[in-house]
Amino acid sequence: MEVSAQSLEAYYHLQQYWNAGWVINQMVAIAGALLIGSTGFGRSAYLSIAKVIKPWSLAAIAFFFAIALLIDLVQSTIVHHLIVKKSQLDKTAPPPLLHFLAGQLPTILASALLLACLGVALLFVIRRMNSLTWLWLAVSVTAIASATLALRPFFASTNALGSSPGEQKIVQLLKRVGIPPNRIATEECDDSADCPPGQVIGLGPSKTMLLDRRLTSRTPESQLLQVVAHEAKHFVLDNDLKPPLAIFLLCSFVFLVTQLAVGAFQRRAHDQAAYVCLVPAAYVIGLVAFLLAQPAVTTFERDLELEADRFGLELNRDNRALLDIMLADAKQDPMLYRYTPITKYFRATHPQISDRIELAQTYQPWLRGQALRYREYISK
Repeated sequence: MEVSAQSLEAYYHLQQYWNAGWVINQMVAIAGALLIGSTGFGRSAYLSIAKVIKPWSLAAIAFFFAIALLIDLVQSTIVHHLIVKKSQLDKTAPPPLLHFLAGQLPTILASALLLACLGVALLFVIRRMNSLTWLWLAVSVTAIASATLALRPFFASTNALGSSPGEQKIVQLLKRVGIPPNRIATEECDDSADCPPGQVIGLGPSKTMLLDRRLTSRTPESQLLQVVAHEAKHFVLDNDLKPPLAIFLLCSFVFLVTQLAVGAFQRRAHDQAAYVCLVPAAYVIGLVAFLLAQPAVTTFERDLELEADRFGLELNRDNRALLDIMLADAKQDPMLYRYTPITKYFRATHPQISDRIELAQTYQPWLRGQALRYREYISK
């Protein structure tokens, strides 16, 4: 059953409200870190902590931890308000604020501690910064991220495909694009886990297609095969160099902009307290640079997903199945049906559902005698 136009419009307005909340959250992080990093208030706060906690590195960790904790609590309060607004439209009962914050507290504390430790590491980097610091930082982050991506399949809870007719049809479909059965697996997910229906993880020899076990047992066969056909594109066409290259370019941009700006501030830093207060300022500069890069990143990712939809249609040729999947997704989360500009260019890694529905309804080159884009990758 399709979602009514009135309901979609209501969720679009809710999305605008959520975007306002997201913008406010970014402003809270930027304003809070700037207040600490570029005013005498931050210096006074750090010196007060340093009188109680020794050595200076532990005092810096406590200082950064307090900043991150305060900002996270404010942001979580804003998020709770957004959840309340959404629950009014969903007609569900939102959690009380204190219960919500209590549930988020372990995550908030862990995040604040991690940011505090990273802040001290950044402090050492700033003090020893040279003209190529941004480059070796980008290379280091890219190497760590690439190794994590490559090793991820070895730490996933996976099982081989079974012998059911549906699972064997998956094997036969993927053989048409050269994906062997030993590179296909199912993963066990808790009901509450954010487990995508299908995904491709790993790089090179470790690349594996994972399907949610619940998907293979509960989803109509036609939709299951269409999901698999979509993921086949990511396995076959998404070059293993793309993720590391994208990470490297993004990190290079963020770190270069941050280093150039911090270098200007650094000339005014004459003691330990001044260097400690440089870290929140560096965080603000890096966050702004990251936000400026987001439109290019999200546009690239959405194009990859639309290409995967086209590839999946050419491989499986079941437009009705893709349409049913998109209608089900729209019913489950109507805010994904049509994006606001902020969602589209700063937050969305997948195309809006209305675009994918249009593709499902119109993309049938095999019926019109048109050339297929991916015929060289698909065997009969």
